[in-house]
Amino acid sequence: TYLPAGTGAVARTVQGKLREVVSVKDFGAVGNGVTDDTAALQAALNSGAKWISLSGATILAGTVTLPSGVGLVGDGGTLKAKPGIYYQILIPDGSVNSTIDGVVFDAAGLITAGSPTGETACISSATNQGTMSGLRITNNRFLNIPVGPNVSQRIHAVQLNYGEAYVAGNYTPQCRGDIYNFNNGYFIVVGNIAKNSKDGGIAFNNNARGSIVGNYIYKCDLGIGAGPEGTDANPDHTLLISSNEIVACGDGINMGWFGYAGRTAPRNVKIVGNTLARCKRTGMRYDGQAADWAGYVTIVGNSISDCGGTDYDGANGTGIGISIGGCKYVIIGNNVLHDNAGSDIVIDSAEQVHVIGNAVNAGVYANDGNSWLDFKASYSVITNNTAYGRRLFLRNLSGARVIGNTLTISSAAAGQGAIVVDNSAHDVTISENNFLNCGTAIRLANLAGWFSNDVLDNNRFVNCANKVVNSPLPRHGDIFVECQYTGTVDSNGGFRVSHGTAHNGNYVVAAAAFCKGNSGESKAMTLTAVDGTNAIFAVGPEYAGRPCRAWLRYTKDPAIIW
Repeated sequence: TYLPAGTGAVARTVQGKLREVVSVKDFGAVGNGVTDDTAALQAALNSGAKWISLSGATILAGTVTLPSGVGLVGDGGTLKAKPGIYYQILIPDGSVNSTIDGVVFDAAGLITAGSPTGETACISSATNQGTMSGLRITNNRFLNIPVGPNVSQRIHAVQLNYGEAYVAGNYTPQCRGDIYNFNNGYFIVVGNIAKNSKDGGIAFNNNARGSIVGNYIYKCDLGIGAGPEGTDANPDHTLLISSNEIVACGDGINMGWFGYAGRTAPRNVKIVGNTLARCKRTGMRYDGQAADWAGYVTIVGNSISDCGGTDYDGANGTGIGISIGGCKYVIIGNNVLHDNAGSDIVIDSAEQVHVIGNAVNAGVYANDGNSWLDFKASYSVITNNTAYGRRLFLRNLSGARVIGNTLTISSAAAGQGAIVVDNSAHDVTISENNFLNCGTAIRLANLAGWFSNDVLDNNRFVNCANKVVNSPLPRHGDIFVECQYTGTVDSNGGFRVSHGTAHNGNYVVAAAAFCKGNSGESKAMTLTAVDGTNAIFAVGPEYAGRPCRAWLRYTKDPAIIW
């Protein structure tokens, strides 16, 4: 008999105790890594014991099937792939409550040539319907996965199809395919390490749903990927991507439709609290199907930095922080972005996007011509953001509201400004923003947007060289607005501003100009003529070639015209 220690313990047979955990060696496994132990391992798994231990041995085996309710534990042991197989462990249709824990997988023997799907894996589910449940894959190490030059050599550490599974605490240092690949089911993927994959670190495809939380992903072509998902007939699903650290990948997080007919991009997605650093192309990307396609995407509290560098493969990339397109109903809030080589946030072909409370610092890439927000999303709100060193570029949109932001950009070069609105944007509100130390605060496309119904009011300018440049103002709803023009005194000592505001009932109500004097002082110029097209100033030919600047005040109200 066997008597456990402890108060209340009862005597049991030694045989019953030993059967609780069965060793593969009990079924004849040699465990030297050379002898084929496939039959012994499968016999142990089929024995009816709840737990099967590798007992510290190196078990060379072909493909084995893990029955329902059985746990395979490593206990310091290694499962070594017999050369030429596609899978080491298969999870069968209808599997319930199986476990693989603490096993070291030596996958050097896996191949893809001849595989029915062209893909192979250390652990794969054979299920073709949603019947697998309760599977746990925990604390395993997937080593020596082949990473040869053949791009089609897609060997995964884990590939699961349909059903439900919990995958946690696993380690994979290299891979050619997706390291952890999931399709058509609900999966919780927590605390894994995925490194050096020529494909994805974690991939949710074909309507896979669930949570991806607290994983570390390094130098994968794609850190976390999802899509295509669902079908046009059944598009809804959920996906949470949270608290992951993704470093030096080609793309950090990439989700999308990718042009698959009859399929959708992921929907109801939350991307929360992740850290993404030194990714080559994008830190985070979402590609929907059309501007009015409902994606329901929430991107909140992430840190994205240093994208565009050479860490992934030795070559510089585009280095965009967040890229969103082809969808509506998106919130991008309370993220921190800094030192990205490309634009920090790019929104293209989208609608009803709210960009709220983000903090952006261009860092070493300040004033490089990129934008902290390159925005093409109609009926959207940009509010309470803080951005330093790059412009907010509004184009190809209508009905956007830019309210309550704090913006700084030192450059006054053409095309630059804390906010730049091109001639394809209209019905834009720019209100109650703080512009600090800006070379140019607001730059509007010259002589564009005459009938745009834009609103520009109640903004605060602190130490800004140029407040509003190249403006087609007045804007709808304003009594008057000042616009600024720069140039040089001509050879006759004059300066002509061709403002063109005679169009559509716009009137000049005041005008003034100054040029730089002989000692650098400001020299007032005299207004000699003004009409609906031009304002002409004079100062004298001795000032020819000197830089000058003019201000014109416009109104739409004929009652107060000049």
